Amino acid sequence: KRMMAAKAVKASWRTKHLFLLLMVVGLALTWLQIRYALSLSSEIKNDSMQILVPSASKRTIHQQQSNSNNADGELPLSTVFAWPPVPYNRDYPSPVKDLLKVYVYDSLPNEISKDVEESLWKLYRNESYDNNWKAELALLQLFRSFPGRTWDPTKADIFVVPYLHAGHCLVHEGWRLGCRHVPNDVFMTQLFPYLKYYNATNELLEQHQKTSSSNISNNNKAAARHLFFSLAGKDHSHKRIRHHSLLLTAGPKLPENAGHIVVSQFNDAMLFQPSMLLSRRSLNKNRTTTTTTNSGGIENVLDGNNDDDDPWTTRPRKYAFVSHYGEMNAAMRGLSGRRFRRFFRYDMLAYNQSLLGGRLPYRLSKLEYGGGNWREERQATYQQYQDSVFCPILPGDMPWQRRFFDAIMSGCLPVVLSWKLSNGETSWFLPEGSTMPTFSIAQSYPFPKKAITDPEQRQQQQHSSLSVVDYESFVVQCPGNVTHEHNVSSLRTTMHNMLLLDDASGQNGEIRQRQRNMKKAAIAFSYGLGQQDAHRHNDAFARIIRALRQYVDNTALVSS
Repeated sequence: KRMMAAKAVKASWRTKHLFLLLMVVGLALTWLQIRYALSLSSEIKNDSMQILVPSASKRTIHQQQSNSNNADGELPLSTVFAWPPVPYNRDYPSPVKDLLKVYVYDSLPNEISKDVEESLWKLYRNESYDNNWKAELALLQLFRSFPGRTWDPTKADIFVVPYLHAGHCLVHEGWRLGCRHVPNDVFMTQLFPYLKYYNATNELLEQHQKTSSSNISNNNKAAARHLFFSLAGKDHSHKRIRHHSLLLTAGPKLPENAGHIVVSQFNDAMLFQPSMLLSRRSLNKNRTTTTTTNSGGIENVLDGNNDDDDPWTTRPRKYAFVSHYGEMNAAMRGLSGRRFRRFFRYDMLAYNQSLLGGRLPYRLSKLEYGGGNWREERQATYQQYQDSVFCPILPGDMPWQRRFFDAIMSGCLPVVLSWKLSNGETSWFLPEGSTMPTFSIAQSYPFPKKAITDPEQRQQQQHSSLSVVDYESFVVQCPGNVTHEHNVSSLRTTMHNMLLLDDASGQNGEIRQRQRNMKKAAIAFSYGLGQQDAHRHNDAFARIIRALRQYVDNTALVSS
């Protein structure tokens, strides 16, 4: 008995000590992880260069409207959400108003429509608030006021569901990946039952099948023509929405989702309205003329045979490049594409020279928002984009980066890391074989030329010349190193060599040509709002209408 008791005591002692040992090891590992995260943060703060924020004075909305054609570099600070939405008007000179008939529901419960919209209005009018999903509210304004809108469902090609999904996920209490904090019952009781024309068995829609030019068969059902918004991307969208047939999304677009249309992120700064972009092009020009397009809309066209010599686009710049980066995303545990920003910073620190291309300084700095006027800091960043030749846009948490579009509309050539994929396409997100999945250009960016001008998609070619964006004509692609991903020296050497060659060849150099090409594409990423810009240009919204027309035509071909 004594021997058995002694063995029991010894076993208990070993168990306790083993448990204590495991606890000590666990605490040590946690401490090491915290130290590593703090060291990364410290490195970023210590090694980064300071952003110089120029002083800027606020102006009233009235002053901004009266000076909206000013292109002398002064940046208006207000959000376009400070303006009331424009009303419906059939006479808007939209270049696409006759391409598509759109029916917009107005019968959804307040809990998922009006209440969500009002919450977003309060957020977006706030000078210190920003997020990447503002496009939903802008798009809903534009669909409601679209001159091709109809109140007769028998004439509709597309049914717009005014449910701002990303916004709802944002303002709903709690937050979970995939918008799982919004109960499934919300969609089943407050959304789909109120979509009167969602099922093709409705008599009105049967009549539509006989009279509409889209000629969609009952096999496709009316559900396939119901347009949903999900501008948060697939990872932040509820499964009830992200798997729908027809969707406006921030991307990425998966191969099986033919009806998912990738749209650009919306920047609500007045600087990026179409009239502001066009006013830059008319610098030093006597006047503009107006021509009528084939679809009945109007386009502003500069006098002269060619405005390739636009002085604003090809003007001298202060900096070789401007690159701003944020903190590493701790929640991603090193898997995020943000690591390439750190690699680029290390490469430039090792370069240890103040000039690039032998003639221009550069800015490499960490974004430090907070403590001051947030919007003024943003405007200072846009001014730096305007003053720079290149803007390196390196990977982040998602395949798209809003700064990509901001740089283009600021006249700064985007510079990206590029990897070839096994299917022959190209990715600007991550190399194939990374821990996270990667996506091609066609899956991640709006209106890509290759995706829309496929020879087999003949119906899409009808409007392709006014819809597609030829990214390769202006985006500077630098080959990524697949075997040693931390080696991103191709970014620095590519920009350096282009500056050297362009300096030697003058106005006919590659940089100037890419700037001219980018100028033509910039308006494709601008959403015109307000009385001066809504439904007047071949902007981002007009291209969405063209993409929807192509979707309707292609669906008709499949059903026939």
